[in-house]
Amino acid sequence: MTLRLRSSAALLLAAFTVFAVSQTPLFAQNVAPAPAEPPTDLAAGKRIWTTTAGCVRCHGWSGNGTPQGPGFPPGANLREVTLPPDALAEIIRCGLPGSEMPSFGRGAWTRTTCFGMTADQIGAARPPADGTQISDAQIASLVSYIEYQIMGHGPINLADCEAYYGAGTAQCRPYQ
Repeated sequence: MTLRLRSSAALLLAAFTVFAVSQTPLFAQNVAPAPAEPPTDLAAGKRIWTTTAGCVRCHGWSGNGTPQGPGFPPGANLREVTLPPDALAEIIRCGLPGSEMPSFGRGAWTRTTCFGMTADQIGAARPPADGTQISDAQIASLVSYIEYQIMGHGPINLADCEAYYGAGTAQCRPYQ
């Protein structure tokens, strides 16, 4: 039993390491359109993306994986991938094993399992905790924001920039 769990943990770690290093999505599908109706919590999700969890530090304002500010590692380019909402929520809650993607969920790896494993099972590959812990409701808002505004959107364009910064802002001139 222990060998089987360790083998499973090793396979999962290897898969997530490949994902983190190559940024080739594990759950990639054809680029899916955003939901037809914007979620009601889009503004809350943007606040969490921008400030509460600070996702922009590693993923950039547009989610293209360009860090904002010195000292932050590049995040996955979320504009070029699609993930099922539950997989995205688990990555946010638990982080990515073997990578610099931290966990943000309250009790991740301690009170709840992540990716079907406990902290003891994942061992040294356990993602770092960011220090900012967000609730399940906040994770749901963040997932909605990422799904509707970022994930699978392809290259940055003027509309995306203006949706983030506002129409006519200097930050959006490169996309005109």
